Amino acid sequence: MRAPLNLKSSIKEFSYSIGFHLVGFTDPQVEEKIKERYLRWIRENKHAGLWYLEDKQRIRARFNPAYLLEDVKSIIVFGVSYKDHLFGMHVKKKRAFISSYALRRDYHKVIKKKLREVKRFINNNVKDAKFRIFVDTAPVLERYFAYKAGLGFIGKNNFLINPQIGGAVFLGEIFTNIEFEPDIPLNRACGECKLCIQACPTGALSPYSIDLTRCISYHTIENKKEVIEPSLARLFGNRIFGCDECAIVCPYNKKTVTIEPFFGEGARDDLAGIPLSELIKMDENQFNKKFSTTPVKRAGYYTILRNVLIAISNSNDPSLIEEARFFCTRTQNPLLIGECKALGFS
Repeated sequence: MRAPLNLKSSIKEFSYSIGFHLVGFTDPQVEEKIKERYLRWIRENKHAGLWYLEDKQRIRARFNPAYLLEDVKSIIVFGVSYKDHLFGMHVKKKRAFISSYALRRDYHKVIKKKLREVKRFINNNVKDAKFRIFVDTAPVLERYFAYKAGLGFIGKNNFLINPQIGGAVFLGEIFTNIEFEPDIPLNRACGECKLCIQACPTGALSPYSIDLTRCISYHTIENKKEVIEPSLARLFGNRIFGCDECAIVCPYNKKTVTIEPFFGEGARDDLAGIPLSELIKMDENQFNKKFSTTPVKRAGYYTILRNVLIAISNSNDPSLIEEARFFCTRTQNPLLIGECKALGFS
Protein backbone atom coordinates (compact mmCIF):
# COMPACT_ATOMS: atom_id res chain seq x y z
CA MET A 1 0.00 0.00 0.00
CA ARG A 2 1.16 3.53 -0.74
CA ALA A 3 1.78 5.86 2.17
CA PRO A 4 -0.83 8.58 2.70
CA LEU A 5 0.24 12.08 1.76
CA ASN A 6 2.52 13.75 4.34
CA LEU A 7 2.69 10.63 6.53
CA LYS A 8 6.46 10.33 6.06
CA SER A 9 7.14 13.86 7.30
CA SER A 10 4.69 13.34 10.17
CA ILE A 11 6.51 10.17 11.26
CA LYS A 12 9.83 12.01 11.24
CA GLU A 13 8.40 14.90 13.24
CA PHE A 14 6.87 12.56 15.82
CA SER A 15 10.04 10.46 16.08
CA TYR A 16 12.18 13.51 16.74
CA SER A 17 9.68 14.71 19.34
CA ILE A 18 10.07 11.51 21.40
CA GLY A 19 13.86 11.60 21.35
CA PHE A 20 15.23 10.01 18.19
CA HIS A 21 18.08 11.97 16.61
CA LEU A 22 18.00 10.35 13.17
CA VAL A 23 15.12 8.98 11.06
CA GLY A 24 15.19 7.80 7.46
CA PHE A 25 13.29 5.65 4.98
CA THR A 26 14.56 3.12 2.47
CA ASP A 27 13.46 0.17 0.39
CA PRO A 28 14.32 -3.41 1.43
CA GLN A 29 16.56 -4.24 -1.52
CA VAL A 30 20.16 -5.40 -0.90
CA GLU A 31 22.84 -4.82 -3.53
CA GLU A 32 24.74 -7.82 -4.86
CA LYS A 33 28.11 -6.34 -3.85
CA ILE A 34 26.93 -6.24 -0.22
CA LYS A 35 25.98 -9.91 -0.36
CA GLU A 36 29.30 -10.85 -1.96
CA ARG A 37 31.30 -8.91 0.65
CA TYR A 38 29.45 -10.53 3.53
CA LEU A 39 29.82 -14.07 2.16
CA ARG A 40 33.53 -13.52 1.51
CA TRP A 41 33.94 -12.34 5.12
CA ILE A 42 32.28 -15.56 6.30
CA ARG A 43 34.44 -17.74 4.02
CA GLU A 44 37.57 -16.09 5.44
CA ASN A 45 36.31 -16.97 8.97
CA LYS A 46 36.62 -13.38 10.09
CA HIS A 47 33.29 -13.87 11.90
CA ALA A 48 35.10 -16.09 14.43
CA GLY A 49 32.68 -18.93 13.78
CA LEU A 50 29.69 -17.18 15.36
CA TRP A 51 26.86 -19.49 14.41
CA TYR A 52 24.19 -16.83 13.98
CA LEU A 53 26.32 -15.01 11.42
CA GLU A 54 26.90 -18.09 9.25
CA ASP A 55 23.51 -19.78 9.67
CA LYS A 56 22.03 -20.23 6.18
CA GLN A 57 18.48 -19.26 7.12
CA ARG A 58 19.69 -16.10 8.82
CA ILE A 59 21.88 -15.24 5.85
CA ARG A 60 18.85 -15.54 3.58
CA ALA A 61 16.92 -13.18 5.85
CA ARG A 62 19.79 -10.66 5.87
CA PHE A 63 19.71 -10.47 2.10
CA ASN A 64 15.92 -10.71 1.72
CA PRO A 65 13.95 -8.83 4.43
CA ALA A 66 10.72 -10.44 3.17
CA TYR A 67 11.75 -13.47 5.24
CA LEU A 68 11.24 -11.26 8.30
CA LEU A 69 8.08 -9.50 7.11
CA GLU A 70 6.13 -10.79 4.16
CA ASP A 71 5.32 -8.09 1.63
CA VAL A 72 7.72 -5.62 3.23
CA LYS A 73 7.87 -2.45 1.16
CA SER A 74 9.83 -0.06 3.35
CA ILE A 75 12.28 -0.03 6.22
CA ILE A 76 12.21 2.95 8.56
CA VAL A 77 15.58 3.34 10.30
CA PHE A 78 16.06 5.23 13.56
CA GLY A 79 19.23 6.42 15.25
CA VAL A 80 19.96 7.82 18.69
CA SER A 81 23.32 9.04 20.00
CA TYR A 82 24.78 7.56 23.16
CA LYS A 83 27.74 9.93 23.24
CA ASP A 84 27.94 11.57 26.66
CA HIS A 85 30.48 12.60 29.31
CA LEU A 86 31.65 8.98 29.72
CA PHE A 87 32.43 8.43 26.03
CA GLY A 88 36.19 8.15 25.55
CA MET A 89 36.91 8.60 29.25
CA HIS A 90 40.40 7.53 30.30
CA VAL A 91 40.35 4.66 32.79
CA LYS A 92 43.47 3.91 34.86
CA LYS A 93 44.98 0.46 34.44
CA LYS A 94 44.02 -0.66 37.97
CA ARG A 95 40.38 -0.09 37.04
CA ALA A 96 38.14 -1.80 34.52
CA PHE A 97 37.25 -0.30 31.16
CA ILE A 98 33.67 -0.98 29.98
CA SER A 99 32.51 0.21 26.57
CA SER A 100 30.54 3.42 26.93
CA TYR A 101 27.47 1.98 25.21
CA ALA A 102 27.07 -0.46 28.12
CA LEU A 103 27.26 2.14 30.90
CA ARG A 104 23.49 2.50 30.93
CA ARG A 105 20.24 0.60 30.64
CA ASP A 106 20.19 -2.01 27.90
CA TYR A 107 19.53 -0.04 24.71
CA HIS A 108 17.61 -2.92 23.11
CA LYS A 109 14.76 -2.52 25.59
CA VAL A 110 14.78 1.27 25.70
CA ILE A 111 14.77 1.75 21.92
CA LYS A 112 12.24 -1.01 21.30
CA LYS A 113 9.82 0.73 23.67
CA LYS A 114 10.25 3.98 21.73
CA LEU A 115 9.74 2.22 18.40
CA ARG A 116 6.44 0.85 19.67
CA GLU A 117 5.34 4.45 20.19
CA VAL A 118 6.17 5.19 16.55
CA LYS A 119 4.29 2.07 15.47
CA ARG A 120 1.18 3.20 17.35
CA PHE A 121 1.49 6.63 15.74
CA ILE A 122 1.58 5.08 12.26
CA ASN A 123 -1.32 2.75 13.13
CA ASN A 124 -3.44 5.76 13.93
CA ASN A 125 -2.97 6.88 10.34
CA VAL A 126 -2.97 3.50 8.55
CA LYS A 127 -5.20 1.01 10.33
CA ASP A 128 -4.40 -2.24 8.50
CA ALA A 129 -0.63 -1.85 8.06
CA LYS A 130 1.84 -4.60 9.00
CA PHE A 131 4.95 -4.00 11.09
CA ARG A 132 7.93 -5.69 12.68
CA ILE A 133 10.33 -3.96 15.06
CA PHE A 134 14.03 -4.83 15.36
CA VAL A 135 16.83 -3.54 17.57
CA ASP A 136 19.88 -5.70 16.87
CA THR A 137 17.65 -8.70 17.55
CA ALA A 138 17.34 -10.30 14.11
CA PRO A 139 19.43 -10.91 10.97
CA VAL A 140 19.11 -7.35 9.67
CA LEU A 141 21.84 -5.42 7.84
CA GLU A 142 21.29 -2.47 10.16
CA ARG A 143 24.15 -0.21 9.16
CA TYR A 144 23.60 -0.86 5.47
CA PHE A 145 19.93 0.09 5.64
CA ALA A 146 20.80 3.09 7.84
CA TYR A 147 23.22 4.21 5.12
CA LYS A 148 20.59 3.71 2.41
CA ALA A 149 18.11 5.70 4.49
CA GLY A 150 20.45 8.69 4.60
CA LEU A 151 21.38 8.48 8.29
CA GLY A 152 25.13 8.50 7.63
CA PHE A 153 27.94 6.69 5.86
CA ILE A 154 29.82 3.50 6.76
CA GLY A 155 33.27 4.33 8.08
CA LYS A 156 36.48 2.36 7.81
CA ASN A 157 35.85 1.32 11.43
CA ASN A 158 32.57 -0.26 10.24
CA PHE A 159 30.45 2.16 12.28
CA LEU A 160 27.61 4.16 10.81
CA ILE A 161 28.90 7.74 11.02
CA ASN A 162 26.63 10.75 10.91
CA PRO A 163 28.55 13.94 10.04
CA GLN A 164 26.67 15.96 12.68
CA ILE A 165 26.50 13.62 15.68
CA GLY A 166 29.30 11.15 14.98
CA GLY A 167 29.38 7.37 15.13
CA ALA A 168 28.25 6.61 18.68
CA VAL A 169 24.75 5.76 17.48
CA PHE A 170 22.28 3.03 18.38
CA LEU A 171 20.07 1.82 15.52
CA GLY A 172 16.59 0.36 15.33
CA GLU A 173 14.21 -0.46 12.48
CA ILE A 174 10.54 -0.76 11.67
CA PHE A 175 9.74 -3.03 8.74
CA THR A 176 6.36 -2.26 7.15
CA ASN A 177 4.23 -3.09 4.13
CA ILE A 178 3.56 0.63 3.63
CA GLU A 179 5.46 1.94 0.63
CA PHE A 180 7.27 5.20 1.38
CA GLU A 181 9.46 7.30 -0.88
CA PRO A 182 13.08 6.33 -0.01
CA ASP A 183 15.47 8.93 1.31
CA ILE A 184 18.77 9.60 -0.46
CA PRO A 185 22.04 8.15 0.92
CA LEU A 186 24.74 10.59 2.03
CA ASN A 187 27.60 11.04 -0.40
CA ARG A 188 30.34 11.02 2.25
CA ALA A 189 33.35 8.86 3.13
CA CYS A 190 36.40 8.67 5.39
CA GLY A 191 38.76 9.83 2.69
CA GLU A 192 42.42 9.25 3.49
CA CYS A 193 41.88 9.02 7.27
CA LYS A 194 43.17 5.79 8.83
CA LEU A 195 43.15 6.73 12.51
CA CYS A 196 40.82 3.87 13.46
CA ILE A 197 42.96 1.28 11.68
CA GLN A 198 46.10 2.59 13.38
CA ALA A 199 44.44 2.71 16.81
CA CYS A 200 43.14 -0.87 16.90
CA PRO A 201 45.13 -2.54 19.72
CA THR A 202 45.17 -5.98 18.12
CA GLY A 203 45.26 -5.16 14.40
CA ALA A 204 41.76 -6.56 13.94
CA LEU A 205 40.64 -3.70 11.70
CA SER A 206 41.21 -3.22 8.01
CA PRO A 207 39.31 -0.66 5.93
CA TYR A 208 35.59 -1.52 6.03
CA SER A 209 36.25 -4.96 7.51
CA ILE A 210 37.09 -6.55 10.83
CA ASP A 211 38.64 -9.85 11.88
CA LEU A 212 36.63 -10.88 14.93
CA THR A 213 39.19 -13.54 15.85
CA ARG A 214 41.43 -10.65 16.96
CA CYS A 215 38.77 -8.17 18.08
CA ILE A 216 38.75 -7.27 21.79
CA SER A 217 35.01 -6.56 21.73
CA TYR A 218 34.32 -10.02 20.34
CA HIS A 219 36.49 -11.81 22.88
CA THR A 220 35.33 -9.86 25.93
CA ILE A 221 31.61 -10.12 25.07
CA GLU A 222 30.85 -12.97 22.69
CA ASN A 223 33.68 -15.42 23.38
CA LYS A 224 32.35 -17.08 26.51
CA LYS A 225 34.03 -20.49 26.30
CA GLU A 226 37.66 -20.04 25.34
CA VAL A 227 40.78 -19.27 27.29
CA ILE A 228 42.43 -16.20 25.74
CA GLU A 229 46.00 -16.90 24.73
CA PRO A 230 48.52 -14.69 26.58
CA SER A 231 49.96 -13.20 23.38
CA LEU A 232 46.53 -11.79 22.51
CA ALA A 233 45.43 -11.14 26.11
CA ARG A 234 48.41 -8.82 26.64
CA LEU A 235 46.87 -6.45 24.09
CA PHE A 236 43.56 -6.16 25.96
CA GLY A 237 44.88 -3.72 28.55
CA ASN A 238 42.21 -3.18 31.20
CA ARG A 239 39.25 -3.74 28.86
CA ILE A 240 36.75 -6.18 30.35
CA PHE A 241 33.72 -5.45 28.12
CA GLY A 242 34.21 -3.97 24.69
CA CYS A 243 36.95 -1.70 23.38
CA ASP A 244 35.85 1.61 21.70
CA GLU A 245 39.33 2.59 20.44
CA CYS A 246 38.31 2.76 16.78
CA ALA A 247 35.35 4.96 17.72
CA ILE A 248 37.18 7.21 20.18
CA VAL A 249 39.84 8.29 17.67
CA CYS A 250 37.36 9.01 14.86
CA PRO A 251 37.40 12.75 14.05
CA TYR A 252 33.61 12.76 13.76
CA ASN A 253 33.40 11.67 17.40
CA LYS A 254 35.64 14.54 18.49
CA LYS A 255 32.93 17.05 17.66
CA THR A 256 30.85 18.49 20.48
CA VAL A 257 27.35 17.04 20.39
CA THR A 258 24.81 19.50 21.77
CA ILE A 259 21.80 17.19 21.58
CA GLU A 260 20.52 15.29 24.60
CA PRO A 261 21.84 11.71 24.21
CA PHE A 262 19.91 8.47 24.53
CA PHE A 263 16.45 9.85 25.32
CA GLY A 264 17.82 11.66 28.35
CA GLU A 265 18.71 8.37 30.04
CA GLY A 266 21.46 9.00 32.56
CA ALA A 267 24.72 7.11 32.18
CA ARG A 268 25.79 4.91 35.10
CA ASP A 269 28.84 6.72 36.45
CA ASP A 270 29.22 3.98 39.07
CA LEU A 271 30.09 1.49 36.30
CA ALA A 272 32.86 3.62 34.80
CA GLY A 273 36.26 2.59 36.07
CA ILE A 274 35.29 0.01 38.70
CA PRO A 275 38.42 -1.06 40.63
CA LEU A 276 39.66 -4.46 39.47
CA SER A 277 40.12 -5.37 43.14
CA GLU A 278 36.37 -4.95 43.63
CA LEU A 279 35.43 -7.04 40.61
CA ILE A 280 37.70 -9.98 41.47
CA LYS A 281 35.92 -10.27 44.83
CA MET A 282 32.40 -10.02 43.41
CA ASP A 283 30.23 -13.13 43.65
CA GLU A 284 27.61 -14.03 41.05
CA ASN A 285 24.70 -12.49 42.98
CA GLN A 286 26.60 -9.23 43.39
CA PHE A 287 27.48 -9.25 39.70
CA ASN A 288 23.86 -9.79 38.66
CA LYS A 289 22.67 -7.04 40.97
CA LYS A 290 25.22 -4.48 39.79
CA PHE A 291 24.82 -5.15 36.07
CA SER A 292 21.21 -6.38 35.99
CA THR A 293 19.80 -3.71 33.64
CA THR A 294 22.89 -3.25 31.48
CA PRO A 295 24.33 -5.03 28.42
CA VAL A 296 27.25 -6.24 30.58
CA LYS A 297 25.09 -8.95 32.12
CA ARG A 298 24.78 -10.63 28.71
CA ALA A 299 28.48 -11.56 28.75
CA GLY A 300 27.92 -13.48 31.97
CA TYR A 301 29.65 -13.64 35.33
CA TYR A 302 32.41 -16.09 34.42
CA THR A 303 33.27 -14.37 31.14
CA ILE A 304 33.67 -11.04 32.92
CA LEU A 305 35.80 -12.66 35.63
CA ARG A 306 38.05 -14.17 32.95
CA ASN A 307 38.42 -10.69 31.47
CA VAL A 308 39.15 -9.23 34.91
CA LEU A 309 41.96 -11.77 35.37
CA ILE A 310 43.46 -10.63 32.06
CA ALA A 311 43.16 -6.96 33.07
CA ILE A 312 44.86 -7.71 36.40
CA SER A 313 47.70 -9.48 34.62
CA ASN A 314 48.12 -6.49 32.32
CA SER A 315 48.14 -4.06 35.24
CA ASN A 316 51.47 -5.43 36.53
CA ASP A 317 50.30 -4.38 39.99
CA PRO A 318 51.77 -6.73 42.64
CA SER A 319 48.85 -6.45 45.08
CA LEU A 320 46.27 -7.10 42.35
CA ILE A 321 48.25 -10.05 41.01
CA GLU A 322 48.40 -11.50 44.51
CA GLU A 323 44.60 -11.20 44.73
CA ALA A 324 44.28 -12.96 41.39
CA ARG A 325 46.54 -15.79 42.54
CA PHE A 326 44.42 -16.24 45.65
CA PHE A 327 41.25 -16.22 43.53
CA CYS A 328 42.74 -18.88 41.26
CA THR A 329 43.32 -21.24 44.21
CA ARG A 330 39.59 -21.19 44.98
CA THR A 331 37.77 -21.14 41.64
CA GLN A 332 36.25 -24.36 40.34
CA ASN A 333 35.06 -22.96 37.03
CA PRO A 334 36.85 -24.66 34.06
CA LEU A 335 37.10 -21.43 32.02
CA LEU A 336 38.66 -19.54 34.91
CA ILE A 337 40.98 -22.41 35.83
CA GLY A 338 42.22 -22.43 32.22
CA GLU A 339 42.79 -18.67 32.15
CA CYS A 340 44.56 -18.76 35.52
CA LYS A 341 47.00 -21.31 34.10
CA ALA A 342 47.46 -19.38 30.85
CA LEU A 343 48.30 -16.20 32.77
CA GLY A 344 50.63 -17.96 35.18
CA PHE A 345 48.44 -17.34 38.24
CA SER A 346 48.35 -21.03 39.16
